[in-house]
Amino acid sequence: MKTVLIIAAVLIVLWFLAALVLFNIACRRARRKPPAASTDDTTGKAWAVYADIIRAGADWFRAQNYENLELKSFDGLRLKAYFLPADTPSPRGVLIIFHGYRSTPLRDMGASVRYYHSLGFHVILPFQRACGDSEGTYMTFGARERRDVKSWADYAAVRFGGGVPIVLAGISLGCASVLMSLGLELPANVRCAVADCGYSSIYGELKSVLKSKFHLPPEPLLGTVNIWCRLLGGFDIHESPIPEIMRSNKIPVLFIHGEADDFVPTRFSRENFEACAAPKELFTVPGAQHALSYMVDTQGYHQALENFLDKYLQQ
Repeated sequence: MKTVLIIAAVLIVLWFLAALVLFNIACRRARRKPPAASTDDTTGKAWAVYADIIRAGADWFRAQNYENLELKSFDGLRLKAYFLPADTPSPRGVLIIFHGYRSTPLRDMGASVRYYHSLGFHVILPFQRACGDSEGTYMTFGARERRDVKSWADYAAVRFGGGVPIVLAGISLGCASVLMSLGLELPANVRCAVADCGYSSIYGELKSVLKSKFHLPPEPLLGTVNIWCRLLGGFDIHESPIPEIMRSNKIPVLFIHGEADDFVPTRFSRENFEACAAPKELFTVPGAQHALSYMVDTQGYHQALENFLDKYLQQ
């Protein structure tokens, strides 16, 4: 009997350690911070096809007269961002764009930042917590990042005034963070949001990745991982499901997703779109893998975005 108990105790400890390893793989920031010159890293087969375009855009950005911004998060982290002022005396507004999971602003927006700036916006490109230049040990899949989105929106409202329209945009994790932030009390001049390839819940995304990428059953593993999320990361994987937030949302949203996305399935954006009570539009791109809709159909992306902004920016 004693031997059985010892074996059972060892197995339980190993189970919790395995869950801790998975938690760290999913949430802990990279131990080695890339140098500033590598913020347009384009590792990955799908991204490598567009590496030259992304690097050219990042080089263009670095040649501009941009500022480095910093603010304190609600939980005391120093969050950093790039700021590129509009080159027109009458800016159209402030566009705040949040990058994706384990990424950086100039990797995810290197190909598009020049275009966004050409639309007449002040552009703010934050580093998400636990990524790049921002402080933080753990990414929380939007649970805490949503409050960082609010912090940057509050910053823009104070700096540029309550009459200047603010557009919140994000890709992947940045998209989920923006959509979750729509359930918070944002500045009144946040006019609309652009949501590119986000998931509908933290739990749903982790479940999808475990099944599709690792071929592991989500339960009871995710239940154990969630213990570490709560103990170390300060969040719960079941909190802030986006469809619930969308049901009471009043801010217009443009949902964008690649139809070949096998990391964050397109169905998540459809779920968010269907639940959204505010004015909404959905633009999907055939053949586009995760976070690549802009590169695969640049013209269509431009048209969808400009039509959306023309319709809702000044409301």
